[in-house]
Amino acid sequence: ENDYDEVQQRAALAHELSHVRRGDLWALQAAEVFVALLWFNPLAYAARRAFRTDQEAACDADVLKSGAASPHAYGATLIKAVRSASQERMPAAAGLPLTHALKERLSLMSHPAPSRSRRLLGGAAAVVLGAAALACTSSVTAHASEPEEVHGLTLTDGTAYYNGEKIRDRQIVILGDPFGPVDLSPEDHAEIARLSAEISKEGARIGKEAAKISARSAQFALTPEEQAELTAITAELADMPKIDASGLRFAFSSDMSDEDREALEAEWEEKWETWGEAFGEKMEAWGDKLGDRMDANADAWEAELEPQIEQISAEVEASIEAKSGELEALIESRFGDEFEARIEATTDALDDMVEECRDADLTEGETRIISRSLPEGRKVKIACVKGDKATLRSASVREAISSNPTLCRTEKKVFFDEVGKDSDLAGADD
Repeated sequence: ENDYDEVQQRAALAHELSHVRRGDLWALQAAEVFVALLWFNPLAYAARRAFRTDQEAACDADVLKSGAASPHAYGATLIKAVRSASQERMPAAAGLPLTHALKERLSLMSHPAPSRSRRLLGGAAAVVLGAAALACTSSVTAHASEPEEVHGLTLTDGTAYYNGEKIRDRQIVILGDPFGPVDLSPEDHAEIARLSAEISKEGARIGKEAAKISARSAQFALTPEEQAELTAITAELADMPKIDASGLRFAFSSDMSDEDREALEAEWEEKWETWGEAFGEKMEAWGDKLGDRMDANADAWEAELEPQIEQISAEVEASIEAKSGELEALIESRFGDEFEARIEATTDALDDMVEECRDADLTEGETRIISRSLPEGRKVKIACVKGDKATLRSASVREAISSNPTLCRTEKKVFFDEVGKDSDLAGADD
């Protein structure tokens, strides 16, 4: 934990809580059973890997949608997690590691699909902390199964997009933490770690049970006789009809009539159909013979193992539901029933300010501070700059932010931390 800063810790927490809310651990356990039943099919393992990558990418998207961290900051969190995991070598079946499929996930993060949820911060909000991280588990993931329309505004690294198209002359930086501070006590962190560890144990358990099932599936392997029959049949692929190119020189001549071409096509089509039907009949007969034995084995295997699988599944599902309930109760006790409403109000305010920035009549390089009042007396502000990304680092923009009397020192520091430029932080003192 000490290796991660506060933003990275809360982003990682948001990621894991998103898994819990989505039911990913239970789904992964079902996938392990699926792979165990289809152990002989390499596509089952490829499907499991793709499934896990999709799970991780969906939770990554939830974290970014919530504004817990910018894509750059969250990507750094993933890379740090990979480096730590490479030293500790956690078992693959222990749960849903933050390090899974790093390359694919970073690629997906670099091409985010615009959605209403992403519009609230995007890449510009590197300073937004834990409140938004928890919002992704209490609000966004609850509706993750609903298709989202691709419309509205998106912020990525300070650049605004509208309906997926870049607004080329606007740069936007959110000043401060629009969601307000969220503090988890050491006891809260310890409780979350305990629940996460117990959930991971359930993942390890189902992995072990799946391995036992795979070890008992030898009866589904081909017998030497069946393998010999298959080899003999597939050897006939060498006898498939071949076109004698020496006799078809005229086929590429412009003088070949349509009738001759059609006759040639019909001749070879008939040869292929005749051969294909004969080959297909042999394969079908072999498959039917094999299928009878496989069906008998499968019936016996199912009768023996289905009660065990159902019992284990019920126990694991109940355990995960109980741990998930404890996590949700912890979140609700810390942030209250109005937390989602506050997040929604903040999101709407940010949407409105970005639209105002888009439509503002600004001169090149001009900086305008736009603000909105939120419930409980809070305010959220953005810096709206006309120009490309380099304009954010210009002397004129630096001066406009540093000397603005409506911005406090913290808001100014947020801006310069975001764009990577120091300032004297002149102006308001609080």
